[in-house]
Parts: sequence; C-alpha cells; structure tokens
Amino acid sequence: MITEIRPELPTSSSFMAIQPNLELNGYHHLKPRELRAFVEGKPLPEKIETVHSWFEDHVKKSGISEFVRTGDPAMLAPNILEDSEHFHALNNKLRADINTPEAVEALRIRAEKHDLADSQTEGLSTHERMAARIAQFKKVIVVSDLDNTLTDHSKLDKKGSIDPTLPGSAIADPLMGPNREGFVEIYAAVWKPLMEQFPEVFTEGGSHAPLRDGIGELTEFLKERHIQLNILSTNFSRYVEGVLARIPNSEQFGVCTVTLDDMRAAQKGDVIKWIAINNPDAAVIYIGDGGSDMPSLEAQDAVACYGALADGSFEKELEGSNVLHFRYRDCHDMKAALEKVV
Repeated sequence: MITEIRPELPTSSSFMAIQPNLELNGYHHLKPRELRAFVEGKPLPEKIETVHSWFEDHVKKSGISEFVRTGDPAMLAPNILEDSEHFHALNNKLRADINTPEAVEALRIRAEKHDLADSQTEGLSTHERMAARIAQFKKVIVVSDLDNTLTDHSKLDKKGSIDPTLPGSAIADPLMGPNREGFVEIYAAVWKPLMEQFPEVFTEGGSHAPLRDGIGELTEFLKERHIQLNILSTNFSRYVEGVLARIPNSEQFGVCTVTLDDMRAAQKGDVIKWIAINNPDAAVIYIGDGGSDMPSLEAQDAVACYGALADGSFEKELEGSNVLHFRYRDCHDMKAALEKVV
C-alpha cells in the first residue's frame, strides 16, 4: 500500500468526462472501456499510440493550445478551467499553511541549526559539512524525485522530453515551456482525463520504466538505518504505482505525487517545507536530477543537503548557487554518499 504524506484533501471537484466523438471512423468511435479491450494484449507503445489517436480531437476542443499561446485561461474549456482553478486553490492553501507564524518560526530554527553547523565546519570537505548539518537532528528523512532519479532515462529511447513509457507525454510535453509553464492547465487538459479513462495504461507504463542501477541496495540501506524515504514526484499516481511495484521495500515509502484531485506535488519547494515543518527533529535531504527539481531550491533553508545527477541541469544549478550537495550516477553512488553523511 502506498502511504500518502500529503495533508487530508478537500472534496474533489467534479470531473466532466470527455466523451469520444461518435462521428469519427475506426477505433475513434469506441468508448474507453471498449478501447481498453481493443488494445488489450498489444505492446505498450502501440497502446499509447492508439490512446493518443483516440484522444487528439478532445485535446483540440480543450482549448489548451490557445491557452499556451495566449496565457488566457478564458481559452480553456469550462471543465478544464474548473479543474485548473481547483488545483490552484489547493496549491495556494499549501503555500498559506507553510507561511503561518508558527511554520515560519519552525523553518527559522532549522536554518539556524544549519548555520551553526556551517560555522563549525568552515574549510572542511563537502561531506563533512553535510554530515555536521545532519548531526544537528535526531533523525533523517530522504525526499527523492522519481523520474530519472530512481529510474534511469538514459536507458530509454527518448525523443527530446517525450517519455515513451508515459501516456500523454507526446501530446503534453511539447506544450510546456522550459520551466514547465502551464503545467497545471496542461495536466487538467491532457493527463488527468487520460488517467481517468485509462489508468491501467499508466500503471503498465510505470512497470516499463527502467530502474537506476543499485536501487535495491539503496532501499535496503535506508531500511537498515531506519531512514524514511519519501517519494516526491510530479509524475502521476497510477504511473508511479507501476514503478514502485518493482522497487524493493517500497511499501515503506511515503509518496506525494500528482493524483486526479491534487497537484501539490508539483510545488516541490512548498511540500519539502511542509515535511520539514511537520518533522522538526529530522534532517531533510533532497535528491533530484533536472528541471522538475528546481522548485526544491525554494526550500534551501529546510534542506540539510541535496543529491544531484552528475552533469545534469539540477547539479549545474546547485553548483552555480553554491549549495551543499553530493553527486551520483547510480543508486550505488547515492548509498555511498549517504553512508558518509548520516
């Protein structure tokens, strides 16, 4: 069972299911249940391609292309706009929760501990400085990205940003800017209805995501050291389930990811702060690889140290900002670094 680390959610907004255009030819006329039967037993790439073809007409009607071009929410179909507003409201509530006087004070105390450790380790090695920060706390929580952090995209035949194992990637990723602009609205228009209609294709996609070498060794180490691992991913719940089903000890992970009702996982900096505020006696380590991890830097005061994929965009950002971090190429490297600092 996946353990949620997010707060209790409010009642979800209504979802207006997008129905197929019955006038289209071929398999486009099939309803979701019939389409699932139509693609059953076919290879994953063929399933994803078929689902995409079936869905193209609805993407055009969603208004998402016009929204991306103009930035005007009025371009969105009413149900897409409703869902987007629901997601933004949840995001704003999380932002408010981590900015109460009590929360701000908790983060200030944490930052003071980091500063004290830094003052005592000036001139020492990076690993010694990270270890000193972590030693200020009784426990350790590792918060890790999933895609291309615990999985390995170098083993995929990717075309640009498009993930061949992820339904909707070929439709949605080209719509997003370099900093994932419009992610909430694009999710509401593309990925949410796809996951609502074809959850099993997302789970199968996750079951095909290649794992990074040494993942079992890493999770066993964390289990032996009683270190909590929380997955914080902007990927989608059913896909993440397909990945975690193949990772040893994943039943003990905390998981915060994008669901049909909640996109707060995309605000990684805010979620990390929320974790730190609610675990005042635990040092927080964040591990990531690329663009979706940049928001974690908004929580620098809450994070004792970072881990970053060697030569990736996240590592370059950490180096440019002079942020304490270790680098990794596989999960063996992660384990070796953590052994030095915890």
